[in-house]
Amino acid sequence: MSQIKRDIKSLLKSSIIVKPLEVIKGFFVLKFLTPEMYGFLNIINQISSFAKYGDLGFISVVEREYNYEVIKDKNKAEYIKNIAYSSELLLAVCLSILVFLVSFFYIDNMVIFIGIISASLMLFISKINRLYSTHLRINKEFNRFAKYNTLNGTLISLSIISTVSFIGIYAPLIVGVFASLIVIVIMFKKINLNFTFLLEKEEVLRQLKVGVTLGGLTFVYGLGIYLERFIIVKDFGLEGVGFFAFGMFIVMFFQYFMYDLVRPYMPTTKEALANNNKEILKQNVAYPTVKLVLFVIPFIYLLQFIIPYLITNFFEQYVGALEIFRLLSFLLMAISISTFSGYLLYSQGINKTHHAYISHFIYIFIILLCLIVKFESLEELVYLFVIGAFLKSFYQAYFVLNEVYNGFYLSLVLGLIFGGILWLI
Repeated sequence: MSQIKRDIKSLLKSSIIVKPLEVIKGFFVLKFLTPEMYGFLNIINQISSFAKYGDLGFISVVEREYNYEVIKDKNKAEYIKNIAYSSELLLAVCLSILVFLVSFFYIDNMVIFIGIISASLMLFISKINRLYSTHLRINKEFNRFAKYNTLNGTLISLSIISTVSFIGIYAPLIVGVFASLIVIVIMFKKINLNFTFLLEKEEVLRQLKVGVTLGGLTFVYGLGIYLERFIIVKDFGLEGVGFFAFGMFIVMFFQYFMYDLVRPYMPTTKEALANNNKEILKQNVAYPTVKLVLFVIPFIYLLQFIIPYLITNFFEQYVGALEIFRLLSFLLMAISISTFSGYLLYSQGINKTHHAYISHFIYIFIILLCLIVKFESLEELVYLFVIGAFLKSFYQAYFVLNEVYNGFYLSLVLGLIFGGILWLI
């Protein structure tokens, strides 16, 4: 068995343990929270997601350059890592303090006050977790990465499951934060980041220049998510956000499995591109994409039977989310199309970052159109979200796969698939 297959096996084992627990946790949270409260919790979670969306791209620089540069000059690769890790730590502190200070504007509402403080703490913890996770991935220690993912996911899920029936929304807001903190302490003791705190003006500015470009991608991705929630809460209230978040909860559950499949390919693919071996794109991008798409198509239709049964029998308060879920389930197809290719647009050796931006702006443009259209139902709005996600995914896949396949035939095949999917939806 190849190393990549062994790494995929480790990651899938972790997900097989963690993801069902997260589903159970999600079911408990859904059971004890109203759609309005679940919608509020989803908005609070988006604040803590500044750990991903509100950065300057220092970690993205490491992910982009380390495995590429280590083939050419290990000392340079380590130097880049030291600067990036140091800068990311400072950014984590600043962002967390900023969000914490915002909480004092809502001190008269205890739930919102505690929610924002929780988000500030989780933001900091998430950024530290991202440092350790990145370190394990770039060093191809996917087995250890999987073990800590398992520990983190299991501890958070069990702590919330055991407390949500007693303290309601405070379980994910408070208990989940403490569980994450315990895991960070364990990682601190067990994992040697092997970096020296270092800030040198020239390299920091260079990384900022590259990182803002890369970090900008996560920012525009996050902007799309925030705009989604803004439009939904404006037109359909917190209940609408709760229904939408319910559908996305199920989609994201399966999306993480897809990411487990692609992660072990990423360092190897980048190292091959450093040797100017673009043929690796067939083996590590094109073929896995086709296999994943062929698997996801029947799986989506299987979900159309399973999820409605669960909702109608166990979560009657979310029956209003059934049609929304049906539409959102097709996002799994969009995700499968670009999972193995999207990250390469901003990788060295491909260097098509501008196309990555264009793909996100296509989606944001469609969302902005939704601001000027009056929708009769949330389903109509979600339908446009799904179309935008497909356009984004096809755009990303095209400009990567075009490196090894003829553009005309590639466009024809992707166009036929896209047309067929729209017809099915």
